[in-house]
Amino acid sequence: SMAAASTIPPCPVCMDAYTHAPSSDHLPRTLQCGHSLCTACVGQLPVQHTGDGYIACPICRQRSVPASIVTNFTLVEAIEKSLAVASPAASSPAKSSIPVPRMGELANADPDACGECSSAPAEVYCIKCDFSLCVKCDEKVHSTKATATHLRVEAALRDSVRPVLCPEHGEVVKLFCMQDGVALCGVCRDTRMHGRHEIVPIPSVGKNFREGMAGDLATLDATQQTMQEALALVDTLSGELEASAQRASGLAVNYFDALVAAVRERQAVVLDDIATSQQTNALTLGRIGAALGAASVAGKAARQAAEKSLKGSDASLIVSKAPQALRAAMETLIAASKTDIGAVELEFQPTKLPMSQVGNIAKRNKHARPVPADRPTLAPTERSPRSSSQPPSRPSLRFP
Repeated sequence: SMAAASTIPPCPVCMDAYTHAPSSDHLPRTLQCGHSLCTACVGQLPVQHTGDGYIACPICRQRSVPASIVTNFTLVEAIEKSLAVASPAASSPAKSSIPVPRMGELANADPDACGECSSAPAEVYCIKCDFSLCVKCDEKVHSTKATATHLRVEAALRDSVRPVLCPEHGEVVKLFCMQDGVALCGVCRDTRMHGRHEIVPIPSVGKNFREGMAGDLATLDATQQTMQEALALVDTLSGELEASAQRASGLAVNYFDALVAAVRERQAVVLDDIATSQQTNALTLGRIGAALGAASVAGKAARQAAEKSLKGSDASLIVSKAPQALRAAMETLIAASKTDIGAVELEFQPTKLPMSQVGNIAKRNKHARPVPADRPTLAPTERSPRSSSQPPSRPSLRFP
């Protein structure tokens, strides 16, 4: 097999041997001129951004459009035949630090378009070539005996049948390590890391993964449904909360508006009562003042007459009846001095406010003066003793 492999020419640029792995950086590619290069060397060719963009063949300098560069399936088939009896390690592609795109990605082609012409929609997917083609390009690419036997399916089934390649070795992943829980290719299985592990085919564990995902999806759907119901409930409660707040605000505004109106109405009544009481008491004080003034004038006149009579003789004093006139004037003045001025409301206490509606205003007013139980009069009586808790009493009139 090694002798057969040595008959296959290497890449004329890097001189490395070609490999058959679909995503290998040493997969042979054919330019429009007919020359073949490995994928890595094609990827390093500069693209000339004139017209539709092209690359020049490093051998003959002829131009090739990137979308027209296809896999050289003749060389791939020859490599596979030469390595048919080789070990997996021998058939594994060489590693490279150059990132390797899949076929069709060199031209940034639409994944749903034909990878060969890039103009028609892809209708066929070749599992062997890992390539999507239109019907016309499929007939052209698979027209040789080496490629006519490739297994092809509808392009819509590409993702379900497309082989998964090992990112380290470029081989198709077909195995599963039970201990490490990772997918393996044939080369990974033969390494020391998995040498003594239980290795099974991927289809034997695929059912378990699918069943587990189905259960998780069912749980996710149920949880999502519960979350949607909870979100709907939150929206409903938010609306009810807003409506309740609006109702409470309306009730509060109406209540306090009515309360303010009641207070203002009662205020008008109390102010009217105070004004009426003021007028009544003013009239009373006016009459008392007039009577006291008249009595005071009469007293002064009686004193002057008495003083004049005292300057005369006793006979003239008795004949003029000055003593009787003086006593009569004194009795009149004493009677006037006994007028109860305390009956006049000098302090107004609006105690008939609607306490049940506006609160106990009197109790809250810490600075209100206490009302004296007994109001003093102008009677010529002895002054009552003061106490620290009682306000000072009005002075009574004194007579000589």
